[in-house]
Amino acid sequence: MLAELDKLGLAQNTIVVLWGDHGWHLGEHNFWGKHNTMHLSLRVPLIIRVPGKIPAVTKALVETSDIFPTLCTLAALKVPPTVQGRTFTNLFDQPEAAFRDCAHSRFGGGEAIVTENLTYTSYSNDKTRMLYNLRVDPQENSNVANEARHAEDIAAMKKLLEQRKAEADKF
Repeated sequence: MLAELDKLGLAQNTIVVLWGDHGWHLGEHNFWGKHNTMHLSLRVPLIIRVPGKIPAVTKALVETSDIFPTLCTLAALKVPPTVQGRTFTNLFDQPEAAFRDCAHSRFGGGEAIVTENLTYTSYSNDKTRMLYNLRVDPQENSNVANEARHAEDIAAMKKLLEQRKAEADKF
């Protein structure tokens, strides 16, 4: 497709977005599907080619709700005030920059927050919760939410979650 855009002389004024559906469990954690708040299900592939920008890879956290305002900004269109996301156009020039300190996801009764190192999910207003350290346990096999040594992590993640829920509920 990119070669065809070049061949047709359209590459210099065409933004290309490759955005996939979120992950799928193939038996991990006894799930056969995608509808949960585990990290494997929350991640999505996202590749954006912008004319005039040098290709780069970023590890910055973005949410799918950020894609539309980013495209609006790149196309010099006003972002409607009803749009929930934020533009991440700065990442095209500074891929090493941070964008969000966390990403929020909601499925069924679960509210999840993901940071660079942790995934936290709260069900039914924290009656059931999960905390995974992605650096130590990237497969999320050991829920450490009820371990006293993670009380500070739980408090920090709960605070981030409440902030993001409040932002999301505005819309």
